[in-house]
Amino acid sequence: MDKKLSLFHAIPLGIGSIMGSGILFLPSLTYKVSGPDVLLAWLLIIFLCLPGIWFFKEMITCLKPDNTSLSGMIELGLGKEVGKSVHLIMLGTVIFGMPSAAIIAGKYCSGIFYQAELIIPYALITFALVINYFGLKGSSIMSFLISFLIVVISIYLIVSTKQPLSSYKVLKPEYNLSNIYSGAVLSFWAFAGFENLTFLYHRFQNPRRDLLITIIVSIAVCAILYLGLAANYASLVPYFEIKQTTGLLQMAEYGGLGSLTSIISFFAILAVTINLVSWSGGVVQLIMQAGKIGLLPRAFDGNERKSLILLGTLFYFSVTFGLLSPETFQRIVTIVSTNFLVLYLLAIMSFVFVSKDWFKRSLAIVIALALLVTLSSSSVLLLYPFALFLISYFRTRNHAIPS
Repeated sequence: MDKKLSLFHAIPLGIGSIMGSGILFLPSLTYKVSGPDVLLAWLLIIFLCLPGIWFFKEMITCLKPDNTSLSGMIELGLGKEVGKSVHLIMLGTVIFGMPSAAIIAGKYCSGIFYQAELIIPYALITFALVINYFGLKGSSIMSFLISFLIVVISIYLIVSTKQPLSSYKVLKPEYNLSNIYSGAVLSFWAFAGFENLTFLYHRFQNPRRDLLITIIVSIAVCAILYLGLAANYASLVPYFEIKQTTGLLQMAEYGGLGSLTSIISFFAILAVTINLVSWSGGVVQLIMQAGKIGLLPRAFDGNERKSLILLGTLFYFSVTFGLLSPETFQRIVTIVSTNFLVLYLLAIMSFVFVSKDWFKRSLAIVIALALLVTLSSSSVLLLYPFALFLISYFRTRNHAIPS
């Protein structure tokens, strides 16, 4: 089967990777963390992401056709050992992030049928794995349909819950830097999907053109929807009544749309499904690459079926852990976003060493410093990506790395 992605298929896959599950809880969770400064937190991370697209495009043109992933970009400027660390950091991130999203979907459906919180997470993960087993083209068609519905429902929620201008006074910024940085770290979950797309670079029909277009369109669409939902949520829901994990249901209730509970629960299923389908495809490729370079057993090198089984096993384990320990949700979200920001920081630092243009290098250094300041809010949670980096670094130093 031809698995090459046209731009028509790639953009929905991009929107699914970038928006997906985060739209269910980030508008409420970031408001809980950042308070009146929530829009500043979102704008900060958007402006830190946009130049990265420019840098990524420039680095991709320097890569060999068979090594055009995020790992390859980091390898350009920081060396093979650092570049290969992407595989473990990304895998160690996704195995917590995606199952957490599936658990949230279960919470959204808890009022619809008995034991939904237990059944839905496992069902969604199984469905995503099956879709990917039958091929990426099939999953991209599914992604197109689901992405369209997600965008339509999001726009409807924003329009239907729009409040008088005076209601948005709660968003008058206080410029609390600690709150802004903490909210920005969390909100990066919403845009981390463009890293996943780099692992699918070789699957694009016209990768050097289509990857950049896909990322720009996806980020633009998702940014507008997230900002609208966060602003409306803050204008409707009193701060001390925030429900972090089911914010959209709460927003509909306060906005007089309580009758839409079933539709929003269906929306939650769609959002998590597209996220799981999109990410599973990319991470299976990542696992096979990790097998090739010795970070994982060689049995995974080129073996899509075994890689899919490993990913499914890790997903099921994480769901079980998350259901047994629901109070860890915000910490898990922070860990996931922190890991993605660390990967983004490594890519920016690589660009500093690769670029010959002093203006671009200066801009990249400024962004890297801003990312470091933002990451400081994660405190002790930075130890997790650091530990994954060290494990990967020493494994790659002790094993021959294929050219």
